[in-house]
This record gives sequence, structure tokens and C-alpha cells, in this order.
Amino acid sequence: MRIPLVAIYLSSTGKGLMMKKQLTPEYRFQHTCYSGFGIAQYEIVKNNVITERTVSKMRTGVDYLDEAILLSETNDSLKLKLYEKGAYTEIISFSKK
Repeated sequence: MRIPLVAIYLSSTGKGLMMKKQLTPEYRFQHTCYSGFGIAQYEIVKNNVITERTVSKMRTGVDYLDEAILLSETNDSLKLKLYEKGAYTEIISFSKK
């Protein structure tokens, strides 16, 4: 019964946002988990002048990230290098929809 209330609390207060990093003036990377039992996910958000739009999402089992670095950007994808706890490195490519 309380699980929907936890999700509403996490999403409305920003407590579900574990990490955010501005990659370029146009794109932002977020590591979020908006549910009590949910799986964390990576999100790429496009910043428009007034609004923001989620461009790409990817589910992950990673609980905490230290750093996200933009490696390359093409017309249809972004490639990021992710550091988890300073030791593990992962390179992920996101498509722009």
C-alpha cells in the first residue's frame, strides 16, 4: 500500500535522483531510482530553452556512480564513460531519439 507513496515522494522531492551531470549545454546525464523496489536507470535529458525532455533511458543494476564523462557525440548517439566507486569503468552508448 505504501509503495506508490514512496514513488511519489522520491519523484516529487528529488530524493530519487542519485547523480546528475551536465554533459554539454544541451544534454544532461542522470542516474535515478524513483521506486522503493525498482531498478536504477540512466537517463539522458535534453535541455530546451523552457522545457526538458528525456531522450534515452537504460536500466542498470549499479547503485552508485562517481563520475560520468562524455567521450563523443554524433548526430544520433552519445558515448559516455562511467566510473563506479572509482575502480570499475563502463562505456555506454545512448541513442538520441
